[in-house]
Amino acid sequence: MCAAVTVMKQPGMFKHQALDLNKRQIRLIKIIPVSSNQQGASSEAIHCSIQTFDMDTELTYTALSYVWGPPEPCDGILLNGVEFIVRSNLYGFLLQARSLGLKEYFWIDQLSIDQADLGERNHQVAMMANIYRGATRTICWLGSDLPADLGARIFTSKDKSITAPEKARAWKFVFESTYWTRLWVVQEICLSRKVEFLIREVMLSWRNIRIWSTSLDVEPTDFGLRILSLYGMQSHQWNKPLEGLAAIPSELWPSFYCSFLRLCSVLKCADPKDYVYGLGSLLEGGKDFRPDYSLTVEDVFEGLVQSDLCKVNDWDELIDYMQLCWTFLKAMGLRDREDIILKLNVRSEGGPGSQFWSRHRDTAALLADSRL
Repeated sequence: MCAAVTVMKQPGMFKHQALDLNKRQIRLIKIIPVSSNQQGASSEAIHCSIQTFDMDTELTYTALSYVWGPPEPCDGILLNGVEFIVRSNLYGFLLQARSLGLKEYFWIDQLSIDQADLGERNHQVAMMANIYRGATRTICWLGSDLPADLGARIFTSKDKSITAPEKARAWKFVFESTYWTRLWVVQEICLSRKVEFLIREVMLSWRNIRIWSTSLDVEPTDFGLRILSLYGMQSHQWNKPLEGLAAIPSELWPSFYCSFLRLCSVLKCADPKDYVYGLGSLLEGGKDFRPDYSLTVEDVFEGLVQSDLCKVNDWDELIDYMQLCWTFLKAMGLRDREDIILKLNVRSEGGPGSQFWSRHRDTAALLADSRL
């Protein structure tokens, strides 16, 4: 999901029909197969259909998780017969999906959301968790950069002549994909019922990915392994937000959140607000963060520190939540706005209260900062 997008509508270009924002409506895409006399031709224009559906009805669809990539280069497709411009990486997926004969409905944010409509973007981002939970499966598109000689022959063949270096070279393409650098990947994978990875023409399972991640000599900073470590943290329970927390005592949640956020703070997003909006569905109390991209980054962060997620009852919680806020502060590029943290939601009843906070906030800040 790319939240900070400038879209210029041009005459003759496709225009979305407005969604009813009082309902749980989404748009789904179908990729039209090539005509019978063009079988095997990749040069034919990509045709897709788009329809509006209500999520309160029974739907069967696949969600796409992918990297938007830079605005240029871009390519044109036909959406309900009208031209629509998409970024190069999505075009590569549509081309590959058509070649593979994938005929199901897809939810693809770049097509399914009117990115020029701020109100709709807020509405749809708020539904993202339900969209990925509701999908039959999520396809994670790792791109088409894999050389042809490292494709199906390496990943699916039982050819015993394939050498270990060849396999290692192919799998490093998987783990070094820019896909793993995206913040939104965490929510999209965590909340999906079933996850499959598509690189070039090869579909890989989580099991394939996990097995190879333990056998390759890769750098510890590798983003793919960071995501896999999150997978392990979840105890393999991805279909509900941090379901593994059920076994973690509530007093340890703040420390767990801090570890979780440190893992995610190195990931990238186009809009710093997405460090809150893109992870809110995975955090206890985070569901209250209704996306509003008209707010400033400072406003979003202040809303976080004053929320129930950061409600403080005692000294230990104060240190933990200061650390939590410091992690967000740095990830969101607000290092010079430490004053916002001083608005932390400190309970006056049954907790340390404002007098305690005013006496000890500087000490708490130093301790929290030293632990990052």
